Amino acid sequence: MKKNSWFGRLKEEASCYADGKALKLFDLICLVFLNNGFQLNLFYRMTKRLHKSLSNKRLLWLVPRIMLYLERLITGSVIDPGAKIGCRFKIIYGMNIVIGEFVEIGNDVIIFNGVSLGSVTPGLPEIKQPKLGSNIMIGTGAKILGDITIGDNVKIGANAVVLNSFESNVSIAGVPAKVIRSRISRKEL
Repeated sequence: MKKNSWFGRLKEEASCYADGKALKLFDLICLVFLNNGFQLNLFYRMTKRLHKSLSNKRLLWLVPRIMLYLERLITGSVIDPGAKIGCRFKIIYGMNIVIGEFVEIGNDVIIFNGVSLGSVTPGLPEIKQPKLGSNIMIGTGAKILGDITIGDNVKIGANAVVLNSFESNVSIAGVPAKVIRSRISRKEL
């Protein structure tokens, strides 16, 4: 099996839900059918792949759009296929999550429910959307908006409204968000 095969990628994404345990076929089936956070991640990966391969084909461009509609219908959330999301992306309670078209997310990121990542100005997606590093935890209801960058090893508190860039190794919270703790390690996430 190739390292970048679709099934290999699926197993890698599922591994972050196994908390270090060996993942069995039954566990994978349970994730696919019973975990809406994993379902959202799976829909995103499939829609992105279809969007890349079918967007220039006549009539077939409709297939990714139908997948996006099903994603919203089944999970109650939407991740635009244009978003760039790294490996081991874990969604906890995958309801009411919105991730915009130009958002970039690194590896090993955990997102809780009610999180929005996108533009400050509605209706003008442009490229003014957040870029997040790796090893980040985003708490329930956090809003990360605008042309900002969040470094690695960052913990974002519940209901934080993040409108400015932040460096690595910090905890941020509040409205608007500010640093509440510096020098956190990856283990604290």
